[in-house]
Amino acid sequence: MPLWYPDALAFLANLFWVFLALNLAAWAAIKCAPGFFVSLESRMHYDPGVWYRTHFAAEPVHQWYGLSEREFEEYLAEITAHNYEYAYDPFCEYRHNTHQGRYLNVSEHGFRLGAHQGPWPPDPANCNIFVFGGSTAFGVGADWHTVPSLLQEALDGRLDGPQGRPVRCYNFGRFAYYSSQEKTLFTRLLTEGFRPDLALFFHGLNDCVRAEGGTAVAGIYTEALRAHNSMHREFAQNRLKARVKWIRLWLFASSLPLLRLAEDLGRHLAGRDETPLARLAQTGRDFAPGLSAAQCEAVVGRLLLNHRQILEVARLSGVRCLFALQPHPAYKYDLSLHRAHVAELGLRGNERAGEVYPGLRRALAAADYAPEALLDLSDMQERLRENLYLDEAHYTAHFSAHIARRLAEHLLSRPDLTRPGQRN
Repeated sequence: MPLWYPDALAFLANLFWVFLALNLAAWAAIKCAPGFFVSLESRMHYDPGVWYRTHFAAEPVHQWYGLSEREFEEYLAEITAHNYEYAYDPFCEYRHNTHQGRYLNVSEHGFRLGAHQGPWPPDPANCNIFVFGGSTAFGVGADWHTVPSLLQEALDGRLDGPQGRPVRCYNFGRFAYYSSQEKTLFTRLLTEGFRPDLALFFHGLNDCVRAEGGTAVAGIYTEALRAHNSMHREFAQNRLKARVKWIRLWLFASSLPLLRLAEDLGRHLAGRDETPLARLAQTGRDFAPGLSAAQCEAVVGRLLLNHRQILEVARLSGVRCLFALQPHPAYKYDLSLHRAHVAELGLRGNERAGEVYPGLRRALAAADYAPEALLDLSDMQERLRENLYLDEAHYTAHFSAHIARRLAEHLLSRPDLTRPGQRN
């Protein structure tokens, strides 16, 4: 054995223990002062409490959610832990993870629970309404302040006379869903034998934001398939030609506390935490730049085509449909009333809906199915001189209740939409 060999082993062992000790010290520092070692931008993105405390500390934010101050803090802690994470859902790509809590409850069957939630499978003795849409249907806030839950409350016992059937709404809204995904989910539920009395599609905004037609997780699936194909090709052809997966080494190294600490210290020294709004604003502009006239027309055409396909599938299954064109802050709303609005950020890509809605409303009003299956709520906020939004798109508890009342009034005036019918 060479004379230098024991010294080299001792040196490497000492280096390992020093490296381990430094990582443990870095881990302890990050745990003790997470507010310093996690960027303000990241904390605002993942913790809405930080967002509100940074920009709206003087505002009664808890009132916008219809909660007391204590309830609001509990709610923020609960949703920060859950973070509206996704799970795989066949054909529909994703749904929200199953969750049980005080303010947020998501069924293993893919819908968010509301007050006095109905059973699954639905009881045919009830009037069962499936609600489809994006995050504005799913709701930001407590379960009982979502539009579907409030709609159930407004309708329950009022259909078919004073002693009408119980009404049970099932909230199948999902973050970033638009009409093409809603159509897929509706069709799958029908195929599985779940047939509501009414399918209510509360949408419009996300069709405009997702004008190019991609889904919120398209990039994840694209990268996963690329990596799968690359690995399969390398194993099938010649393992000797396989490329080194340096990215995995980098992911491991970047996850170590010592490197995270060094990155955070560098960020603070460079002053990158001082103006996170500029980067957030640029991200929104990059994600959803303005639309051309041709793109606006394409969005309108896609939505109308999806409506007609949904109606045909529903007709074959004996299910009635209602399409409700939703309100949003980019169309016929005075932003000076929007107390949760940050001017530097704009509406973070939702401005697209303001570009599409004028032409969309005209096309929907002229559609042959409009008299039977369309309710235009897009301008219902025009004369409301109050704060209606929690952020760039989601409704306050008060506005959700107002929307639910409008939906309920329409359904009560159209008993044919909820009357039990012949199943095909």
